[in-house]
Amino acid sequence: MPPRHARPTAPPIQDTAPLPTAAELLAENANLRNRIVELEARQAAPSGSHASGAEADPSGTLLHKAVDGFVLLDTEARILDANEAYCRMVGYTRGELLTMTVPNMEASETPEDIRRRIREIVETGGGRFEARHLRKDGEPVDLEVSVTFFPANGGRLSCLLRDITARKQAERALERRGHQFETVRAIGEEISRELNLARLLDLIVERAVGLVGATGGAIYLWTEAEGALVPQAWSQHGDWLSRHRVELGQGLPGVAAARREGLIVNDYRTWPGASPLVLERSRIAAAIAEPLLCRERLVGVLALDSEEGGRHFSEDDRRALALFATQAAIAIENARLHAAAVWKSEELGALLRATRSVMGGLNLQHTLEVIASEAARIARCQHVKLLLVDREAQTIRIGVLRGLAAPDGFPLPIGAGLSGTVAATGRPLYIADTQNDPRSLLAPFDRALGLRTYLGLPIRIRDEVLGVLTFNTSEPRQYAADELAYYASFADQAALAIENARLHEAAARRSERLATLNTLNRTLTTTTDHEQVVRQILAALEVLIPGAVARLWLWDANRAEDFRLVASAGLRSPVGARQLLVRPTDGLVGLAVTTRQAVTSADVAADPRFLNRSWAEAEGLRSSAILPLICGDQVHGALAVSK
Repeated sequence: MPPRHARPTAPPIQDTAPLPTAAELLAENANLRNRIVELEARQAAPSGSHASGAEADPSGTLLHKAVDGFVLLDTEARILDANEAYCRMVGYTRGELLTMTVPNMEASETPEDIRRRIREIVETGGGRFEARHLRKDGEPVDLEVSVTFFPANGGRLSCLLRDITARKQAERALERRGHQFETVRAIGEEISRELNLARLLDLIVERAVGLVGATGGAIYLWTEAEGALVPQAWSQHGDWLSRHRVELGQGLPGVAAARREGLIVNDYRTWPGASPLVLERSRIAAAIAEPLLCRERLVGVLALDSEEGGRHFSEDDRRALALFATQAAIAIENARLHAAAVWKSEELGALLRATRSVMGGLNLQHTLEVIASEAARIARCQHVKLLLVDREAQTIRIGVLRGLAAPDGFPLPIGAGLSGTVAATGRPLYIADTQNDPRSLLAPFDRALGLRTYLGLPIRIRDEVLGVLTFNTSEPRQYAADELAYYASFADQAALAIENARLHEAAARRSERLATLNTLNRTLTTTTDHEQVVRQILAALEVLIPGAVARLWLWDANRAEDFRLVASAGLRSPVGARQLLVRPTDGLVGLAVTTRQAVTSADVAADPRFLNRSWAEAEGLRSSAILPLICGDQVHGALAVSK
């Protein structure tokens, strides 16, 4: 017999006549029964007693011209006769059927089932039931069968068969649709209870696959930042699907999203819009996609698929999926709203905790470390920088780094680069692609680390910008307005903490300086020990000017016309410096002594008045201030302070 999946070759019966009533069927069956008895009686009678050709039914017209099918069987289920209607139903010729049995034709019952049914008919005299026969091309045909048993000639079964295929298909489709709709209702209740977005998306894909009998599937969510559909959850596909970002109008999900309606593609591998990545990494042969819409707004797309050898999708599948997609879109929006509400509650608590943390200390460096740590935590960002503004130098320098190595180029001039722009304008700045933004001075650094986005927030009090808080991410990220406001509130709290720490440190320094000056004053007025006085002066300078290099020049006891370096603090090579001599008329020291006024030089390397420039370069000195030591009318030496 031909394969069952071949399509019918015989044309369908087009019968527009009204269906007969039950009484008419019984009457026709009785007529057929009488005619069969008459024919069998003639066959059993002597040849001379047969009716003339005029009296006989030519070619069995009543049987063979009937609209319904007719089959005559023996009790072994062999086909003894069949009319034209049944031949058309099953696609066989009458001659072919006369060589066959009912088990050859039956699509759903076993030979044993057929023998049992024949025994019942013989016992009861007839019966009525539904059967499914196979056409010659392998396609099934549903039949309503009315059978009458005649005991003559070893027993005969007269069968009237009506084609009810269309009705049964409609019933099965209706039953399947009802099952799908009931399934959708149950699934809708299930997904409406799930408020965790990640679990919800997995659940939606799983239930959708089961709803239409797909092999696998995926859910794509629309992201305004990228202008694309991004896969968020999938079934029966590997991690390669995470790279399948789809723009509107591209691929099956993109076409469904652009049209705002479902789409079925049962020949996916030859479909012009098929994704090369999907064709390469999967065996998908058929696919169906349905947009997820909530109040006419695109939420995403639900795409399901069937692999080679699997099922094709129907319009019934699309209708069921469309109904499910509506409920899924609402569930996704509810989960997002729930997450936003939870996040707002958490962010308020996080802001309060962060505020307490950053306001809890008065050490500036510790405060900066806490600010960077809390910023990384509340923003869920690994790469954070806290930059400080140096108003005197008009630069920004690195205060604290989190998750990053120190990039080259710092300190940066205020107004240069992304963070310099934030420091200059006092306004937040967001960059979606720092690797290719012409304003970024750190683009090579960002490319090397794979950083993609930048967010810079000013840390300011009133109109003064104290620093810049930056966030870098390696994945695309957008910041909503309320999220920016949240981070800006934290930056304001950070500014207060920095200012408090600075004021505290300034007050501590002033107190320390005052104490140092008091100690120095007591030493100068109470001791005559020359060495002790010198040590106390240099120690005081280290406190009063942190990081400075101090040098004390006095008249040389052996060369009264020269000044000699007698003591120093902060020099790299203090021993070699002691050999330095200065004439009272030479260099910055001589100028301070002769003029009896303080002398300064902002760049000693380029100042021709500064002697021993090679020595200053070796010591790393850039600027210097010289103060003459005068008591009454007599100059005793000079004190040089350099950085």
